[in-house]
Amino acid sequence: MGKRILFFLIGAFVFTPFFSYAIEITQTNVEPRGDFVIMPGREEVVLDPGQETTHYIRVTNRFDSSLTFRVEFEDIAGTRDPRRTVELMGNVLGPYSIREFLTPSVEEFTLGPGERAILPITISIPEDAAPGGLYGAIIVSNRPTTDLTTGTGARLVSRLASLLLVRVTGEVEEVGQLVDFKISGPTPFVRQLHPDRFEFQFENEGSVHLAPYGFISVENILGRAIAYIPIDAYFSLPKSLRYKEIVWDSSDFALGRYTATINLNRGYGDVVDQMSVSYWVIPWRIILIVVLVALILSLLLYYISTRFEIKKKG
Repeated sequence: MGKRILFFLIGAFVFTPFFSYAIEITQTNVEPRGDFVIMPGREEVVLDPGQETTHYIRVTNRFDSSLTFRVEFEDIAGTRDPRRTVELMGNVLGPYSIREFLTPSVEEFTLGPGERAILPITISIPEDAAPGGLYGAIIVSNRPTTDLTTGTGARLVSRLASLLLVRVTGEVEEVGQLVDFKISGPTPFVRQLHPDRFEFQFENEGSVHLAPYGFISVENILGRAIAYIPIDAYFSLPKSLRYKEIVWDSSDFALGRYTATINLNRGYGDVVDQMSVSYWVIPWRIILIVVLVALILSLLLYYISTRFEIKKKG
């Protein structure tokens, strides 16, 4: 694979020190897909007041032509809408703004087809920063390209975001709780099968993001656990209501009353919240078939016993 390193110099006059930022560009073997990707999608960092560190993002051009990209920053905030993970703030400063503490290695760069760039982003926390969370997004967008497939000459711009969750050390307020747990979709009193997904909502009322995790257990009417469904750790921003859906792929035969219980660790202090929901599974189609077969066999036996006489030889 080919590799090249571009250096961008920032400096002025005799007494101003020069800083060099290197962007590493590597040729990859990705196939053209008409898009570009940015990694990681999310990064969590813990820093002390006055501390500085470098965060790296990777951008891969999967177009079949060269593209010029632009790097920008936006603050993000939590939302009370359970269907939205975060809200991009645009040019508005967010309630936990990090934008002023980020410095890109370069604001624009160009990648050829299949090339990948590794971009350093400097995070500088001021000495007087208050403990708590700082949240933003690194936005990478391409220069407008013309869509020739539609014949409209439309100018296309794609924007991708890498979320940055920074926690400044010190005394913070960690307050969160599970507020709802239920079966996703229609919930009839009697079901044909086990539900294929559950959903829950977690409310974060603190000053830092939390990472709740846990599992859902499903028990039958005898109290025997038949399934444990893991809930991987995920993030919940301050002052937000975070909705999460968990898929359960169960093909086991079910009959009777079942209880699903969520055990959700809040992500701090080893505090676990629990909620339960019960449901009945009566596969009436299968039961109906069994009853019909039994009825047919009974009628057949009755017919044979009334039409034919069985005699012993002797």
